[in-house]
Amino acid sequence: MKYVRFLSLGSLFILLTTGASAQDAASKRGEELVRSEARLFVSDIMKTHDVRPLLRKWFFPKFEYIARPEDEYVDDEPMWRPLTPKERRQVLIASWNVQYAGLLINHSTPKELECYDESKACDEMQGKVLRLLFPTAIASAVEHVGRRDPNNVAELVAAAREWKEVVQKVLPVFKRRHLEKTERFKYWFKLFEEDRLLNYYIKSGQIENDIRDARGRILARKGDPIYGVETPLLIRIDFIERSGKLMIFDLAPGDGD
Repeated sequence: MKYVRFLSLGSLFILLTTGASAQDAASKRGEELVRSEARLFVSDIMKTHDVRPLLRKWFFPKFEYIARPEDEYVDDEPMWRPLTPKERRQVLIASWNVQYAGLLINHSTPKELECYDESKACDEMQGKVLRLLFPTAIASAVEHVGRRDPNNVAELVAAAREWKEVVQKVLPVFKRRHLEKTERFKYWFKLFEEDRLLNYYIKSGQIENDIRDARGRILARKGDPIYGVETPLLIRIDFIERSGKLMIFDLAPGDGD
């Protein structure tokens, strides 16, 4: 089971629809406030390249009870349910950071080196891009991470540790090279800003059932509003409203659908 496109995430949420009805629902909280918060988070992560320094400021304290990975690494409930809350948290943070790192590398790649098919020639081109950015050992580690395909819980936990280690290695390069300031990155960001479905487009929903932590304490109640905001980073930011404050509970691949 894939948890995608802000649809029913493990019976937690109801999609109110996109378009007019979603806009009406979002306006109750204030469309511009939701978008403003999303823009501020985008600005922050483009500076840190890492969600960890942003957890206290932006994230729902126990997001691991609500969020679900939405990528090729975790695509069914049997891979997710057996994890402890601590393991879920580690997997989510690592996967979010790897997601951002991949987007940053891809969107700053010089046009003449861009290649996205599955051919051997494309693999070689992508390897060349990594070696232009990173020392050989780090480039090889990034390539290895890209080939990880966990098949069980133990492999998933091990993969999350590896994702974390690789992110630690690439962060100094990101900070030194300022890839978000390259002309190619700015080109892609502006291009996606011109797409109304990626330019902070709001998808609105609500909690379908009460969500409890391991001790049975209610973290979110049925009917609590949630907002998915598509961004020009190609990352969807999922907010939950708690005590009048918007807090992030998940980051997911954006697609503007």
